[in-house]
Amino acid sequence: MQLFWSAISFILNIPHILDIVIGIFLILGIIRGAMRGFWRSVWRFFFVLVILDVFYLLFLEPMALYINYGFWSSTGFTIRITLEGTVFNLSSVDDVFRQIVAYSNANGYIPAGSPFLDNAYLAGFSMGVCKALSWALILLFTHYFGWIFSSLLYLFPIRLLASPQSRENKIRPLGALFGLLTSAIYVICFGSILSPLHYAFEAMDSNEYYPYFFNEYSMKLGEVIDPNASFFIGWIGYDDKSGGFLPDIFTFTVTEGDETTVYYVDEEIVGFIDDTEAQGSGLVIPAGDPHGELTFNKNVVVWVIDL
Repeated sequence: MQLFWSAISFILNIPHILDIVIGIFLILGIIRGAMRGFWRSVWRFFFVLVILDVFYLLFLEPMALYINYGFWSSTGFTIRITLEGTVFNLSSVDDVFRQIVAYSNANGYIPAGSPFLDNAYLAGFSMGVCKALSWALILLFTHYFGWIFSSLLYLFPIRLLASPQSRENKIRPLGALFGLLTSAIYVICFGSILSPLHYAFEAMDSNEYYPYFFNEYSMKLGEVIDPNASFFIGWIGYDDKSGGFLPDIFTFTVTEGDETTVYYVDEEIVGFIDDTEAQGSGLVIPAGDPHGELTFNKNVVVWVIDL
């Protein structure tokens, strides 16, 4: 195990590791594009643009609802945690956040004016987090399995647009270009996932305590995945909500009377952590023993997963 953690520490301390990973991904895109040739690569490029738009517009919200509530209710999946003699039953993602807030509030650690004490706000926040999870799943699915559908659909439009002689001419330099552009789309979109993760880990970073059982390697991970510090995608402006090239898509709204307020997950998750990770709240472990037994206030947490 020590060798494993040493390897993790070595990887996370490699300078510019995020840009190295992105660079390798882009180079692989160039190679794949050159191998496919122009026609297949340009088709793949436009297929990715369309399919991501379709999934975002039509499926992001339903998928978030399913992750938040539907999966748990349809499968009967629950997590039961016994904490200091109190049993917490978690049957949705919303439950996870509510029980954390309830536990911290019962112990007097959440500020009286915290928005997380408001049911509507907390429900919106959990949906915003589930939208981020849904977007990550959409990106992974379309990247690793989308080629199956794009390959099946490839022959129909290309046969109409290009003669057999043209299709035989690979035009590999242009294929490499569109392979690069396709990979760049995924890099930019994955950056939108890294942004809230970075802010969450950054908020957890503490010299004395590691909240929610995270250790120093988790904190370092939060530092290295900052998309705004990346050479390749830092120009996107992930932290510029209204004026950025790619405005934050993980938002939720709360309506009070006639007024509707838009909140951003990567900002509000910082508030959630700040409001629930107070020292002694039971939601932190001492930094001196990051690899020790997972405990709340030194009492063992019992996890039971019911399927």
